[in-house]
Order: sequence, then structure tokens, then C-alpha cells
Amino acid sequence: MDFEKALLKFIHDANEIKSPFCTTISDLSVWFGKEDSEVLETLEKFKTQKYCTSSYLVKSGKITIKPLRKSGIEFLGL
Repeated sequence: MDFEKALLKFIHDANEIKSPFCTTISDLSVWFGKEDSEVLETLEKFKTQKYCTSSYLVKSGKITIKPLRKSGIEFLGL
């Protein structure tokens, strides 16, 4: 599974447990073995493609990600 689908699936699963899903960019980077900038870039891409919505607090590095939208679920094939 490529990084985008893996991250989107992770977001979907995390939101099923607790919504909205809150974490840090650093945690996501460690979990996926990616740079912070790559994770942020991918999350921005998700917002542009309307897969999901997220808000990022630069000073704290915290990010809140809401459940997937219909297009995100379709992208995953769920």
C-alpha cells in the first residue's frame, strides 16, 4: 500500500475509535517513517482532493483530522 492510502486508512481507522482524531505531525512522521514536511504536504493534498479535513497548529505541532469524506472513502475502496 502506498503512503497516501496507508495514511488515509490510518486516519479512517483512528476516527472510528475517537473522532476527531488528534495527534502531532511528529507522531505521524515516526509512524510512517516520513519527514514532517511530507506528512503535511500529503494532508494538504487530502484537503484539496476533499478526502478529509484537518487543522494544524504550527506552534504546538498538533493536528486535528476529521472523519473521511465520501471521496476519501471511495479512494480507499471502502
